[in-house]
Amino acid sequence: MRRRRILRRVLPRICGWAALAAAFTAQAQATPIRIVASGQESPAGGSFDRFDVNQQPVLAPVNGKGQVAFFAKLARGPADEGIFLGSPTGIVKVAQTGDRVPGGGEISGFASHPLPALNDQGQVAFVASVSGGRGAEGIFLAASGGLKTVARAGGKVPDLPGAGFAELHYPSLSPGGEVVFLATVRRGREGGEGIFRSRRGVLGKLVASGDPVPGGGSFGGFGVPAVNASGQVVFPALVEQGAVVGGLFLLDKQGIRLLLGAGSPSPAGGIFAQFSERVGFSDSGQVAFAARLKDASSAAGVFVWRAQGLRTVALLGDDAPSGGKFAGFGPWPAMSHAGQVAFAAAVDGGPAPVAIFAEGPDGLARRIAVGDTLPDGQILHTFGLSPVLTLNGSGGISFVTSATPTGQGREAIYYLPPAGSSR
Repeated sequence: MRRRRILRRVLPRICGWAALAAAFTAQAQATPIRIVASGQESPAGGSFDRFDVNQQPVLAPVNGKGQVAFFAKLARGPADEGIFLGSPTGIVKVAQTGDRVPGGGEISGFASHPLPALNDQGQVAFVASVSGGRGAEGIFLAASGGLKTVARAGGKVPDLPGAGFAELHYPSLSPGGEVVFLATVRRGREGGEGIFRSRRGVLGKLVASGDPVPGGGSFGGFGVPAVNASGQVVFPALVEQGAVVGGLFLLDKQGIRLLLGAGSPSPAGGIFAQFSERVGFSDSGQVAFAARLKDASSAAGVFVWRAQGLRTVALLGDDAPSGGKFAGFGPWPAMSHAGQVAFAAAVDGGPAPVAIFAEGPDGLARRIAVGDTLPDGQILHTFGLSPVLTLNGSGGISFVTSATPTGQGREAIYYLPPAGSSR
């Protein structure tokens, strides 16, 4: 698909992860709480099998209540896969294959890369394939009143006469229940992309391919959008025939503006060459992102854009907390609503080859690492091929572990309470 070609070409993952399969024994840095593990009984029947699809990054967002939304493959039950909401006290089903959806039809799957969105109200937004009814795909919002349809493939595209939704991707969910998502659209034989928002059940276009870019040119394609409590939306995008070939953009009540473009000066020296395909976004409008650099002393880093100026969080080659030097970063960093940043990183010459690091009152700190002991006595062998994580407002972290190629460890999802928490 065109969208995937765009992301591979302009918004690539930041670093390789050959060291991730290595096991290393290190002193535990924190005590995570297991939310779910492979083999555990599922509330949908049968048992949980896997939490990834084709070894793609697994996003299991956590909210301020310690609830974690996640996708799972199921075994020996009536459904093949589902979306669930887990917490330290139990797991409930959000949706599973075979469930009926508003507008007709039933869920047949959860797309090629299922990444649910979650807010502090416990609402969950997700993409699902649908058999029967209208449209083969839809974005749905699960709330206390049940499932609601946000958009369906084949449905009319607002503000684009004669266009229909073709594919739906990557919902982002605000604290108030607004859903922002990326979609491919069709108008006759022509195709394009757009970012759309559903607010109180009303669907509207935010930006689409061909729309003018501030400073010149037009939008050619988009990365994954994110929305905050203020209703601001940030997104990476490609630009055609403009002053920049791509960058990070912010949309608010004043319109769309460019935050950073490819070629913009980096606070670490040199210029920004490429940005991560996803970003973190705080309620105050700060944006966390990973980027490749050109003509700088370091090849890549994790940064924060804010109104006061750019801030460097970490660079390749920097000293890592607890020893060693940063040798690679995960596909994208996480940012809490309050503006705290966390990321996964490979480390050379340290006590552990891969770890999760987070900002705190005393600066950057290692929170958990390969080699740490998990609550069930097992050793954390790997975070997976492309480790990512999410943060809640108080600094709690959700992350996924998986088995090594030799079968060591288990596939599971954990919640790591905030540093200093008694939980």
